[in-house]
Amino acid sequence: MADCFALYSLYGALSPEEAFPKAKEAAAKALEIDDAIAEAHASLIWIKSTYDWDWPAAEKEFKRTIELDPNDGTALNYYASGYLTARGRLDEALALAKRSEEIEPLAPINGTVVGRTLYLQRQYDQAIEHLRKVVDTDANFPQVHLYLGLAYEQHSMVKEAIAEFQKGSNLSAGDPRMAAALGHVYAVSGRKDLAINVLAQLEQLSKQRYVAPFEVAVIYVGLGDIKKRRLNGWKEPIWIILLGSSG
Repeated sequence: MADCFALYSLYGALSPEEAFPKAKEAAAKALEIDDAIAEAHASLIWIKSTYDWDWPAAEKEFKRTIELDPNDGTALNYYASGYLTARGRLDEALALAKRSEEIEPLAPINGTVVGRTLYLQRQYDQAIEHLRKVVDTDANFPQVHLYLGLAYEQHSMVKEAIAEFQKGSNLSAGDPRMAAALGHVYAVSGRKDLAINVLAQLEQLSKQRYVAPFEVAVIYVGLGDIKKRRLNGWKEPIWIILLGSSG
């Protein structure tokens, strides 16, 4: 339950403010029953790093998880993609992500995290090669299409990037991150009318489910608009976040 609530936020099903307190509560209940449950400590790695930004606590939970189960692939993944990536320790993140993939080679999330980390290291060719292998293993995993599309975009392979984002969107039932990535590639490739259409779609979607302001900011970055913006009907102003990995 803790993992489900935390991932609800990642996929836009709930806002972080709604999802993470429930995730914390579920993990706490598990640990009340048995403090030696490795999976519950692994859940707290993600919560402490991505929501609380409590780095010492996240590291403590990782060490406790590995003490209980050295081959907990989820813990390796959460620590790599949450804590180490956020701290800019990408070489360490890649090593742990690869270890997670070795432990559970058929889990598409593990290969995807390896590809994502390669992408963040700007090793785009290697990211594409690795993510294609994940697609060959499981083409129905939405996240692999997101990061494969991002890697394609860095090679100006616009057609391929758009196809991947569209696949990811269809498989994820409209994950706002997929729409944001699609809107961004439309914008940077000069198809500004389509990018603006995606912004309008996200505005409508925000009336039905949580859409992080960050996703809207990504499209404005593509449009070259780095000023404070407010969409019609949007509840909060949008501040642009410039990502080094997106150029």
